[in-house]
Amino acid sequence: MRFAEEELEEIVTTVKNRAAAISAMYSDMGDVCALRMLLANIPMDEPFLRKTLLDMTKSKLLDLSRGRVTIPDTYNFMGSVDPTGRLERNQVVILLEHGPLYCPKVLVYKSPGLHVGDVKVFEATWHEDFKDIVGNGKYVIFFSVKGERSVVDEIANSDLDGDQYWCCWNSLIVKEFKPSDVWKNNDTVNKCPGNDEACIKDFRTIHFEAFLRARFKPSQTMGAAANSWQAHMDKYLMLDGNDPEKARLWHVIGQLVDTYYEAVDADKTGKQVSVHDSCRAREWPHYMEKEKEHGNKQMTNGFMNNGDILPTCWKAFQRWTQALCPFGKQGAHDAALQDG
Repeated sequence: MRFAEEELEEIVTTVKNRAAAISAMYSDMGDVCALRMLLANIPMDEPFLRKTLLDMTKSKLLDLSRGRVTIPDTYNFMGSVDPTGRLERNQVVILLEHGPLYCPKVLVYKSPGLHVGDVKVFEATWHEDFKDIVGNGKYVIFFSVKGERSVVDEIANSDLDGDQYWCCWNSLIVKEFKPSDVWKNNDTVNKCPGNDEACIKDFRTIHFEAFLRARFKPSQTMGAAANSWQAHMDKYLMLDGNDPEKARLWHVIGQLVDTYYEAVDADKTGKQVSVHDSCRAREWPHYMEKEKEHGNKQMTNGFMNNGDILPTCWKAFQRWTQALCPFGKQGAHDAALQDG
C-alpha cells in the first residue's frame, strides 16, 4: 500500500510540476511535441499540453488500478551462466551500472512463473575472477552451475538462452518474504524418444510438421491455465483468512500450476495436456476485462482490497483537472477525457 500511495503522489507531482512532467515524458516516451512545449516553458494550462498531461495521468491511474506499482531497488536483468564456476547455488553476481551489487538477500523471479516457489532468495556477491571475463559488462545476473538440477530451472523452468529475471533487494519486501519449496514435476512421463541417426530430410520434416501444428493448430492450454490461475489467485487474495473457500481455491491453483508447466514441456514429453473443466475460472477480476467480473470494480487485486486507493485517485484527479482549468470550464476537461 505504501508503494501505491507513493505512486499516487508522483502522479500528483507530474500534473502540477513542470520538471516532474518533463521527467515523466522522458521516462514514458511521451508525446514529443508536448515534451518540446514543456521544455520551451509554454504554460501548462495550454489546451493541447493540458490534454496530453491529463491523458498521461489517466493512463497512470489505470495502471495503478491494475496493481502496476513501481517498486524501488528492482531491475530486470539478462541471465547468464557463471563462467568461473566459483558461485554456490545460493549465490549470484549482479552487475549494475557502477559495479557489482553486494546484498545478503535478493529475490529473483522470472515471468510468467505461477508457482510460489518460483521466487528464490540469493546472496548477491562478487569474485575478482569475473573482472577479466566480463570486462565492462553491466545489467546482468550470473547464476551458479553447481548441483544436479540447474538453479535457473527451479525458477519457472527457465534457462539461460536469453531469459530475463526480475530482481528485488528492496528491504521492505525482502524482510516480509517467506521462501517456498520449488515446483517439482511428479509426472512419470518421459521425453519422446529421439532418433540419433535421423537424416537431414527427416529433421526438416519433423520441424516443418512442428511449425504447421504451431501455426494452424496452436495449443490454448498455457493461456487458459495462466488466465484461470490469475483469476483464482486474485479471488484467493481478496478472501478473508478464515473463509473455507480459500482451501478449495488453493487446491485449484496448485492444479493449474501443474497443468501450465506440463503444457510448457508438452512438445518434449509428447503428453496431451488440457485444463480440467473444474479448474476453469467462471468469474474474472475487473482489470482482466472479461464478461463476468467478481468483486468491486473499485478494487484492485490483493493489496488494494479495501478499495480506498481508487476513489482517492479519482477525487484527486478531478481536483487537479479543475485546478488546471483557469476559467472553470470543467466541461472542456470532461470532453478531453472522453476523447482520450
